[in-house]
Amino acid sequence: MTEEALTTRPEVQRTVIVSWIQQHREALEIIYRAVEAGQCVCWIRNTVDEAREGYQQLLHEKRIPEQDLLLFHSRFAFTDRIAIENKTLGWFGKDAPVSARRGKVLIATQVVEQSLDLDFDCMISDLAPIDLLIQRAGRLQRHIRTAGGERKAILPDERQPPILHILAPEWQEQAGQGWLGKELQGTGFVYSDHACLWRTQALLRQYGEIRMPENARALVDGVYEQKIPAPTSLQALSDVDFGKVLSQRSVATQNLLRHDIGYDREASDFLWDKDREFSTRLGEESVDIYLAWLDEENELHPIVMEGDFRWEMSRLSVRLSWWKKRSAEFLLPGEEALERFRKKQHRPSAQVVLVSSEGEASYYSKREGLASNPPG
Repeated sequence: MTEEALTTRPEVQRTVIVSWIQQHREALEIIYRAVEAGQCVCWIRNTVDEAREGYQQLLHEKRIPEQDLLLFHSRFAFTDRIAIENKTLGWFGKDAPVSARRGKVLIATQVVEQSLDLDFDCMISDLAPIDLLIQRAGRLQRHIRTAGGERKAILPDERQPPILHILAPEWQEQAGQGWLGKELQGTGFVYSDHACLWRTQALLRQYGEIRMPENARALVDGVYEQKIPAPTSLQALSDVDFGKVLSQRSVATQNLLRHDIGYDREASDFLWDKDREFSTRLGEESVDIYLAWLDEENELHPIVMEGDFRWEMSRLSVRLSWWKKRSAEFLLPGEEALERFRKKQHRPSAQVVLVSSEGEASYYSKREGLASNPPG
């Protein structure tokens, strides 16, 4: 076997300029200017709640028609998420026509980072680890187009040079534990390795751009190999985060099946308990929520009434801690109806939230998903 270095295709060699903003108001104004110029825009937020807030503020200010705004995050039932994904591809996909792209705005979370082939004229992102920012930047002017947005086969791209606007705190050489501030509180929760975020900001300030493929290795290694010493208080948070990673690895090891034994009860350290559910991913435990309506005979029905896998199409997942904190704010079925559902669907840990037969409630809509703070 021999190794041979391959050159990167010219169409994916690109330079993305990095621009810094400190206030979400600045992000909104960037969106408005881009829409006025006929561009399509994406703002990637790090939490569902912050994505919803940004979307709702755009709706409230009414400077962009509601039909040109789209919200995409993980707290939608699968049936609605598929519809939103298809609409996202129709507006921003590789073959989306100029008429579909012009003036459209997507407010999204990490759901757009991977797998979807999207192409935005303008992009804003909350501060995130460097590898994720590189992924996000890959959706910025992804395909070759004319200045007017028409697809073309041959370089150069005729649009203005791509700029990734990053919402981040004002640069602090000796940042303390509260350095992310109010604007990015959610970011600090989602990405608990704050030293990683600080190094990302430090290196992107130093380079001023993401040049692919030339400086990808230097950026990623600079952050994850800790080539820049982080402030002491942030490094302490990073050490705590690494301890959690080691703990998760231990849990994963316990859940491994022994392939040498084969399909056997002894292949796991745990018995094959029908009431036990295992996650295939490390991280915080999640809970499946099914959206349903209750008939006059106290029977539950999924919001998807036709087709296969109706209950799974009516499902969404949230963090277990999120559910424990907020479950009392939703309309829930009685214990008898819930237990019948769990036994019938073989989902002993599942939860059900009641909505109308049309799949709507004060705390759930097909446009905004499941609310974190339902109206009283």
